[in-house]
Amino acid sequence: AALADCAARALSSEPSAVEGWSKGGAIPGLQCTGFAEDRRCCEELPVHKVKAFLQYAVNHDKEHLASFDVVLAGAEQALAAASVSDECSDVAESMLRPRLEVVPMLAQKALESFESVEHLVLSSLCSYCFPEEECESLRITKHDGPAARQLSSFAVTAQATHRMLREADAATLALEGEAKMCVPQYLVDLQSGSVVGGGASGDADAFQASVEAVARLRRWPLDRRRLSASFRAEAGEHFEEDFFEFAERLLAALVGPAARIAHQIQLLSLAVGGRFNRASGHSVSRLLWGAASSSEASPSGLADVSTLHALAVAPLAPPAAARGVAADDDGDAGSRFGMVVLISNQTELDIVHELLSRLLGARTLILEDVCGDALEALGSGCHGGGPQQSRCLAPAHAAWIARQGSGVRVAWRRHGSTRSIAHTAWALAASFWGEGCSVWLADFRPEKACPGVQPLADVLAGGVVPGARLQLVKEPARLLGLPKEAAFARLSGEDEQADAGAASTFADQSFATRLADYIDFHRRGVAALASDPDADVPVLVYSCQPYAQCGGQCDRLNGIVTAFLLAILTRRVFLIDSESPLPLQMLLVPRLVDWRAAGNGAAATHHYHDKRRQFEADLGKLASYPDKTRVLTMNYRMLRVLFESSALRPEAAALGLPLGSPPFLVAELFDALFEPGPALAAALAAGRLALGGGGGAAVADRGFVAVHLRTGDISWDHARHGKSELAAFFACARQAEADLGLAPGPETPWLLATDSAEVAEAALATPEGLQGKLRVPDPSGRIHIDRSEMGQVLEGAAANYAEWLLFGRAAAVVLSRSFFGE
Repeated sequence: AALADCAARALSSEPSAVEGWSKGGAIPGLQCTGFAEDRRCCEELPVHKVKAFLQYAVNHDKEHLASFDVVLAGAEQALAAASVSDECSDVAESMLRPRLEVVPMLAQKALESFESVEHLVLSSLCSYCFPEEECESLRITKHDGPAARQLSSFAVTAQATHRMLREADAATLALEGEAKMCVPQYLVDLQSGSVVGGGASGDADAFQASVEAVARLRRWPLDRRRLSASFRAEAGEHFEEDFFEFAERLLAALVGPAARIAHQIQLLSLAVGGRFNRASGHSVSRLLWGAASSSEASPSGLADVSTLHALAVAPLAPPAAARGVAADDDGDAGSRFGMVVLISNQTELDIVHELLSRLLGARTLILEDVCGDALEALGSGCHGGGPQQSRCLAPAHAAWIARQGSGVRVAWRRHGSTRSIAHTAWALAASFWGEGCSVWLADFRPEKACPGVQPLADVLAGGVVPGARLQLVKEPARLLGLPKEAAFARLSGEDEQADAGAASTFADQSFATRLADYIDFHRRGVAALASDPDADVPVLVYSCQPYAQCGGQCDRLNGIVTAFLLAILTRRVFLIDSESPLPLQMLLVPRLVDWRAAGNGAAATHHYHDKRRQFEADLGKLASYPDKTRVLTMNYRMLRVLFESSALRPEAAALGLPLGSPPFLVAELFDALFEPGPALAAALAAGRLALGGGGGAAVADRGFVAVHLRTGDISWDHARHGKSELAAFFACARQAEADLGLAPGPETPWLLATDSAEVAEAALATPEGLQGKLRVPDPSGRIHIDRSEMGQVLEGAAANYAEWLLFGRAAAVVLSRSFFGE
């Protein structure tokens, strides 16, 4: 490892860094003309892995580009059919013909540029393996100039091509009379939104920006290892992954423009002459041709900033049967009390055993917290199986405590990205012992293993938890006869007291109200871009394009929420450029900010799909990004990483984050961005009617229990849960129903969302299924938006989103190991 990362030490500019350069000589199969190959600092195997990956990736993308021929042939057939019998044939020609002409051109230019990608990746590899002592970073040099210029020229061509298509589509959208009826809603939504960097005068600037972007894509992965010893250690063993990332980003930039337009051709063909044509009556046809235009959600139609307080997201009231009723509330105010004992994933097992031997009864709650930084708390590899999965998706102690049958209550705080542990303790205590209860907090989270944890004394003194009757046990270890070091003992600091005090000022303020200034900034930015796409407006774009890896529905929403908050904290106009499988505005429309983007395919995209640590490492650079437009894609919700970043902490604190976060921060961020469009609203209404039992009355909010059992049986998904676990899921639902005081019969329906027909069939044979209590939605929504076949995705996209939104209206939910639940 020391040898393999000597290049990283050389980049540190430390004289001792070059010690350990012991291997010399060229690497077979790697041509490094102009480099001093008498001393190298990388092993041969990772180099050969990079070369093999390049060969595989290029061949895969060549096959990908070749597959577009089938799409083009299908479009020609659709046009031929329309020319014979369809009065809309001229309009169909105007929509499809320009696209049919440019896809082969872009595909050919991409093929011609693959060699430049290979050159830049292998040149970077040479720079890494045979570095110069004085070199500070890997950058585009004169030896790499022709390759970088070719890629930049391609980017400019792609931008000009998208500009030409927008102009052609604008002419089609301007049609009047009967011809206007021949234009599908899909094209309207495709061209709605802000155009970023798409002005005719931007080619020279775009070229220079692209050269700089290529250099940045090349340099950033290798720069990360300077940040920490852990990154340097990983680089020593797996430095080839840095080059995989660089190659992936460059190849995606080449294939993406043609892939996007080919996807548009595919959908337009289905709409004008395929199975989803205007006269078919199919549900997808109604979506593609819908009369209700989501483009009506224009900036002028957005909510007024002065009324934001009325638009705050409020928690729904609990069911009437359970409202205000706590499990142990016998009506005697003097008996409303309890103790919450705080432990964490870092609390030693011996301490947990000792606590359990000393604590008895339902007046005690053991609450397990998650200590560590954001990545330690979230873990990695959570959905792919292996040893990491059990660590990041299960509590360290809570499950074991629950199995002991001691009568002590136990809970697990899965995420700690926003509100304090005191908020959690009070919410649980009030639900168990009544709203007016008195609660003592005993903190056994180990101080040394929980850096950055806000001392409870500061939180309580700052009044961050309004109305809470919380008292801190000053010497909890002494009280329970445990070693002094077992308890959290750090004293308050002035800065921490100030943070808690500042957070308390936001305690009753919705996040929408706090965003009033940003929303005004955003609207002015969108207006400026509407007047001039080259306007000097800083923009952050979340991108999800056809044939690219975006993840499932909730992977995407996690990435969108994170990117939106990053845009807020870095003062950039937030836009969403998502065409996979449909423009997002065909399902969700803007609410408080107009996030729609008409993409131009020019800006380099920073890909953070399944790259948590890389995103955290790059945050400082993303915060100070030099370009006007910043494009990224990601699939994790990483709010805590944003709050912990030194580059963003002051901006977060100005909004009361994280300690003064509203109770449902992610929900408020979502509702600031979205509301259901016509197609999704119809699917949601149908789902509520079905839950109501088919009698014409929709189910009431908080009047049902929702169960999500994901198996991973469809579309090459990871294995999650099996049919054998159905009984355990339903047992949880029964317990939740009883705890909330809901009626156990059919009057409290259960919603089961599953990706498995086998599970659905088995569920209908259970007592709940036989008595008509269970509702299993139509199988059309049983899709994976990133992996299922295109026709299935188009048919099921609205139903899939509607099921997810229904879960947010349930009284209780039982969730799978899936981002659908998180």
